[in-house]
Amino acid sequence: MASILRHGRIETANWPQLDEAGLRQLAARTGEARPELGGPLDGAIVPFQLWRAERSLCDALGIDVGVLVREDDDLAEVAA
Repeated sequence: MASILRHGRIETANWPQLDEAGLRQLAARTGEARPELGGPLDGAIVPFQLWRAERSLCDALGIDVGVLVREDDDLAEVAA
């Protein structure tokens, strides 16, 4: 379980954290059931740098995508 900031509130979500290979695998499986997670996946978390590089792929997933930011990441880009 991950704690995420969503719509100004802290929520708990059962979203996997993905690297580039995981993001591409998820993109190929969007909409499929994920029995290991109890059903369809409604969100995933990706590191900021991956989100920046693959923003259009993240947008095309059809699920919510959380961005994992570290202290040296530029949050102005996420906010936009």
